[in-house]
Amino acid sequence: MTEDSEKGIHSMKVLIQNGHVLDPVTSRNGVYDVLVEDDKIVKVEKGITAEADKVIDAEGCYVMPGFVDLHVHFRDPGLEYKETLKTGGEAAVHGGVTTVCAMPNTKPVIDNGVKISEVQNRAKKESKTNVLQLGSVTIGQMGEDLADIKGMAREGCVGISEAGKSVMNASLYRKGMRAAKEAGMIVFAHCEDITMVEGGVMNADARAEELGLKGITNAVEDVIVARDILLAKETDLQPAAAILRYSSIPTIYLYAMYSVPQTDECRPTVLSVGRRYGCRAFFFVHFPAKYHLQSTLSVIGLRFYRTGGK
Repeated sequence: MTEDSEKGIHSMKVLIQNGHVLDPVTSRNGVYDVLVEDDKIVKVEKGITAEADKVIDAEGCYVMPGFVDLHVHFRDPGLEYKETLKTGGEAAVHGGVTTVCAMPNTKPVIDNGVKISEVQNRAKKESKTNVLQLGSVTIGQMGEDLADIKGMAREGCVGISEAGKSVMNASLYRKGMRAAKEAGMIVFAHCEDITMVEGGVMNADARAEELGLKGITNAVEDVIVARDILLAKETDLQPAAAILRYSSIPTIYLYAMYSVPQTDECRPTVLSVGRRYGCRAFFFVHFPAKYHLQSTLSVIGLRFYRTGGK
């Protein structure tokens, strides 16, 4: 421990040496030392010689800002047998994730300001990561009446999502988008026309036929993706789309056509698991064909090129 002679305050200094620093804010991309004092980074440069209470040799490792996971399920409250704020937070920081957006499909559903406040206050005490609790678009995720979007925003909620389903009533969803826009929130969109699933359990392709399983066609997601693009354009809203079926990747190009800003997520599981693993999924994800994986990677490459690698 070092001491501030003027204030008589002890501080903890940690020196991280020889790590490959990647920082998109400063455009650093190289080997640097990082000096941390208490909970603040005070210096990033080569060859730091300052005394420290702890020295970490990060040679061969990357040193990066904490990651933000826009889509997590901490299942708390009500479904703690699956996950909790504590266990979810521990898993997050173990992987370098320092902030998460928690989906609202808990029990009860997070659909008003009181529930937002309760979870976020508990998270400050129980979770090792920063938890941004999202609210649902509709009350109880029933798709019938809008949730208390303004009330949730007042309690610090940054976005809304129907979490695992689409709001099938387009007029109601548009009203939710407008309310989110007015409150300075974003909308996380799960794109799936449930009326078109028709009992399907996996991607509709040759593998589904071989297994004798009911397939789900690409249009199930494409229809909602296209709808949400048009609604986002009309309401001037920035959506964060949870794209689960990679036939939607070409549809995402419509965002550019309509000049709609957006963020798309791509789960590592669907990049690494191909259609050869066609199965009765225990979680509702449709494993993509090779073509859709290639489309996904092409979009990632396009985004990287258009942003200059940032």
